[in-house]
Amino acid sequence: MNNSPISKRLLVASAAVLLALAVATPRKAHAIAAALVQVANTSSAPAVIESVSESAQQIVRVHCALRCQAVGSDGRLSAALAYPVPPGQTLVVNAIDLANYQVGSGGLPTAPCSGSVQEQLTAEDANQQFYLREDWLFTGGLTHLVYPSGVLFAGGTMLQGLNHAASDNCLQYVDLYGYLSSN
Repeated sequence: MNNSPISKRLLVASAAVLLALAVATPRKAHAIAAALVQVANTSSAPAVIESVSESAQQIVRVHCALRCQAVGSDGRLSAALAYPVPPGQTLVVNAIDLANYQVGSGGLPTAPCSGSVQEQLTAEDANQQFYLREDWLFTGGLTHLVYPSGVLFAGGTMLQGLNHAASDNCLQYVDLYGYLSSN
């Protein structure tokens, strides 16, 4: 191998160029990828701008039967007689489970109720006015509904419970799944 000063300089220069390319390439690749993956946050297609930890703290599940109660992370129902949407926030419900089952011995569900069942979710607004908020008609068993744009409940709303239109031996409930969003 030739140990001339020019070949040493060429070797050092080549190594420097390779090192510069190795360091610069990830930045360029990252810049290109960032330019390709951009989210448009418009009113017609809003983007989530909260971190995962913030949005996870806002997840809400409400179980409504005779009354509506929050379901804790441990699966237990709150002791409240109604579910209050906190002031300054909106409850966005994006999925609902409607269920009704015949009640057997020991109060355990045995089979879906027969025929159509009507369930009505009642609420009370900030002015303490009661109203019918949602109304569903479905056949017995479990029905899962998804609302991609969400069903909104304003801050100060109290979700009260269900009015049932079915036979007395039917266990009926609605589970609301969603999240709280700042106004």
